[in-house]
Amino acid sequence: MKKLMLVILVVSLLLVPLLMQRVRIERVNASPSTNIFADTTDGYLDSSSIVYSTFPQMSLGDWSNNAYSHCYVKFSLSGVSGALSSATLNLYVYRSYHDNNSYSASPLANPGLGNCEVVHIADYDAIDTSDFSAASIGNDPGVLLSGSATPSVGYVSIDVRAAMQDDMNHGRAWSTFMLPMSTTTDGNSDNDYWVFYTSRDVSPAHHPYVAYDLVYQGDLILTGNNVTTITGRFDINGSIIVKENATLILKNAIIDFTQAEDWEFGVFLRDPSNGNPRLEVANTTITSNHKFSIKLYQNSSAIVHDCQLTALPGFYCWLWTHDSSTASFYNLTVYGLSSMSRSGVLIFNSTIVILNIYDPCVASSYNSTFDTANGYGSSLISIDKSAIRDVQAFDSTVFRISDSAIDGSIYGYNETAIWLTNSTYGDSATSNQSKVFECWYLDIHVIDSIGQNVPSANVTGINPNATIADSKLTDANGWARIVLTEKMVNATGAYPVGNYTVEASYLTYSNSTTVNMTGNKQTTLTLDGLVIPEFPSFLILASFMTAALLTVAVCKRKKWKLKLPRIGCFSGARYR
Repeated sequence: MKKLMLVILVVSLLLVPLLMQRVRIERVNASPSTNIFADTTDGYLDSSSIVYSTFPQMSLGDWSNNAYSHCYVKFSLSGVSGALSSATLNLYVYRSYHDNNSYSASPLANPGLGNCEVVHIADYDAIDTSDFSAASIGNDPGVLLSGSATPSVGYVSIDVRAAMQDDMNHGRAWSTFMLPMSTTTDGNSDNDYWVFYTSRDVSPAHHPYVAYDLVYQGDLILTGNNVTTITGRFDINGSIIVKENATLILKNAIIDFTQAEDWEFGVFLRDPSNGNPRLEVANTTITSNHKFSIKLYQNSSAIVHDCQLTALPGFYCWLWTHDSSTASFYNLTVYGLSSMSRSGVLIFNSTIVILNIYDPCVASSYNSTFDTANGYGSSLISIDKSAIRDVQAFDSTVFRISDSAIDGSIYGYNETAIWLTNSTYGDSATSNQSKVFECWYLDIHVIDSIGQNVPSANVTGINPNATIADSKLTDANGWARIVLTEKMVNATGAYPVGNYTVEASYLTYSNSTTVNMTGNKQTTLTLDGLVIPEFPSFLILASFMTAALLTVAVCKRKKWKLKLPRIGCFSGARYR
C-alpha cells in the first residue's frame, strides 16, 4: 500500500506542469514601478562659485584651471505615500574626460578622480553658491560609479530607497541628492570629469529619474482559475493566499514579507472548491524580517526549485504540507519542512535544517543535506545519497536510507524500523521494539562455461532460514545487484544474519555460493555447461519480427482470437 502511495505521489507531481499548460497564464504586476523625473532645477556648481542650471548636461569633476564641481538633482514626492519596496536613482552618462581627452563611445574612460558618490541632502530650492558645502542628512546612497568604473553610454543606477523613505517619513516635499567626486581635483590642469544629461535635454529618454515600487498593502488573494505571475522585487505587508483553482508563479523574484512579528504573514494554499490551488517557484528568494511560513492544505500542490526561503539572522521560514497536498522541492534552501496528514513530498538537491514527516505521510529525498530528519507515526521516508547529522524515528515509522552518511546518531523508539544500505552512522540508540538493519550491496556477475556474460539470469539471495531476501535479473552485461542484511540491532544487542546462499539460474543451468555480508561485496557465479550463443543483434531482432509476423498471419488465417494476459502494475511485495 505504501509503495502505491509513493507511485501516486510521483505521478501527481509529474502531472502538475501538464495541468498548468491548459490554463491561460496572465502576467500580473502586483506592484508596478512608477517613475519620478527630476525637477528642472537640476545642474551643477563649481568651486569658483559658478552655477550651471540652464544646460542640457551637468559635469562632475575638475577643469583645466583645477576648479571642480558638484552635481545636484531632486525629485518631487507629491502624491507618493506608504512604504517603499524599492527606489532607484537613474542618471544617463554619455561622455567622460580624462587628461583633456574626450570619450563618447562605450566603454567610457574613467576620469581618475576616485568614486562618484551620491549624498542625501536637504532641498536646495534653486542651486546657489551656498549649496556647494551642503551637508548630508543621513541615509546616503553611496557610490554611483567606482574609481575604476568604465561604464557604457546609458543609464547608471543606485539604490535610494532608504533616503527616499526617510524623506517621506519626515514629510519632506523632495528627495534631493548631491554628487561629488571622492577626489576633488588631481591638480594637473587637465579636464577630468563625467558628463550626465539633465532634465533639459531635448530627449526625455535621457532625463534623470527615480523608479520606485510601493509595498503591497494587505493580503493578495488569488481565486477562480486565475494564474498570477510575479517577477522582480515584490514587498507585501500581508499574506499571499491561493484558493480554488488559482495558480501563483514566482519566477526570478525577490519576495519580502514586511512583518511586525513572527508568523504574521506567509504563502497559503487552501480552499480548493473542487479545484487545485497551485504554486510554482523558480529562481526566487522569499524572505522576511521575522519567521514566516508557506503552507499547503487540502488538494493543493507545489513545485519549488532553485529557491532560497530565508529570513534575517535569527529568523527562518518553515514549509508545511497538510491533508492530501503534494509538493516537490529541488535546489531548495529552507530551515524547516514538515509534512502531515497524508501529504507527500519529493526532495532533490536541497538543504534543509529540520525535516519532520508525520503519520501517515510519504517522503522521498535524493542528494540532499539535513541537520535532523524526524519520522512520526507510520510514515515512510526514503533518503538516498544524502548527508544527515541525526535520524530520529518514532512510533511505527519506516526509514529507508541508502548510500548516505549519518554523521551523528540514529534514535529509534517504539516499533520503528530503520533500514541502512551502504550507509554509515556514528552510533545508535533503540528502545522497545525498534530495530536498525545494516544492509550492503552484493554484486553478482553471472557467466557461462566459457566466460561470456549471461543476461536475464535469475539471481536470488536466500536467508539462513530458507526465505528469499532479495532477487534480481542480470543486465545485458551479466551483472545483478541485490541488497542483503548484515545484522539487526535493537535495544538488547546486535544480531548478525550469518551466511546467505546466493543462487544464479538460467534455463536448466544453475550455481550457488555462500556469502557473509560485512560490507559491500562482489562474487562471480559460473553456469557450467551453458554456452550463450553470440548472434548479431540485428539478426535477433529480425528473427523476432519474423516470428511475430508469422504468428499474426496464422492467427488471421485460422480466425483465432488472441487473448492477451493482464500484466499487473505492482508485484505486491511488502517492505521488510
